[in-house]
Amino acid sequence: MTELQESSTAAQIGEQAGPLALDQDSVVGRNVYQAGERLHSRPGDGSLSRSERVQRPIPPNSLTWKYFGDRRTFLTILRTAGLENMWPQLGQAVSDHSQVFGDKANFAERGARSRRIIGTLVYATPEDAKKIAVKIRNYHKTLKGDMPQGHTYHAINPETYYWAHVTFFEAIYNWVDHFGRRPLTRAEKEQIFEESKEWFSLYGVDDSAQPQTYDEFVEYLADVFENELISTTVSRYTFGFAVKPLPAPPGMHPVAKKHVWPRVAALVRLLNVGALEPILRDRLELVWTEDDQRNFTRVSQFMRAFSVVYDRLPLRYRFHPDTVAAFEREGIDPKDITLESAKAALAASRATFAARSAEVVP
Repeated sequence: MTELQESSTAAQIGEQAGPLALDQDSVVGRNVYQAGERLHSRPGDGSLSRSERVQRPIPPNSLTWKYFGDRRTFLTILRTAGLENMWPQLGQAVSDHSQVFGDKANFAERGARSRRIIGTLVYATPEDAKKIAVKIRNYHKTLKGDMPQGHTYHAINPETYYWAHVTFFEAIYNWVDHFGRRPLTRAEKEQIFEESKEWFSLYGVDDSAQPQTYDEFVEYLADVFENELISTTVSRYTFGFAVKPLPAPPGMHPVAKKHVWPRVAALVRLLNVGALEPILRDRLELVWTEDDQRNFTRVSQFMRAFSVVYDRLPLRYRFHPDTVAAFEREGIDPKDITLESAKAALAASRATFAARSAEVVP
């Protein structure tokens, strides 16, 4: 039995009746957990060895490629960062190891940086994607520490690492449903979920926490929102833009800083808090009024209408540079990617991978 299996088994035995609630506020480093929270034990490094890894590439003709590199993903980047930091172990890792609390960094910059790094992975060639993904994983191997009640955490614990992965592909569902030309269909969401399995396989992390079907994923996501994500000092700090506007970027012209930036900051709040699930807004005690909801709906409707124009712009205006380069490399126009072509691409990719795997089996 491996160290990870032993620690996971011990944690399961200790939590058969569910985790105990904190009897008082608990301070760990710069983070504070509120009395009454129930925290699961999630220790152990779920990294797979080279011989254990089964890395499958994301097909270029995928819905993931069609949507993930769209510049509109940045509209709710702070929501994505917030969902990560509401997961207790990820929030604690940020508290212990990140510099986002300093004067020269903030969660908006961290979110944008993370998206660029993950984008490099998604749009890389298969061989480069395998290397980049393992490099990303290995960067997190030293991120571990203490939690309340004597528990510990590790950034590559299978459940924790999978949730971090979910926040990126679930963001596609969120922004397209709110701001795309039309919401995704169930079939399209199911297809993106299937593609997310290939994506996660690239990291070389134990995938035991990953649901097998889209229906299971829907149940998993609802359970995480209901029972896993919590309000701590770190998660409230992440959503601080909802209470205190984001500071203007360094070097902004004083006139723009005074007259333009306040409106931009207000829009950032509206989009990211509006796209957040009501249960999480309530948990974080974020103020959201009927006027806020009406304004959010108006912006959503405007973005849908504007999509008719937006989708006709040159790729360099609609997609991030790494995405544009990948489409040009593969000779693909994202408007030509459909649910049917994505299904065919994934089926062909899996068949090719299975054939190659069979060749090396004695």
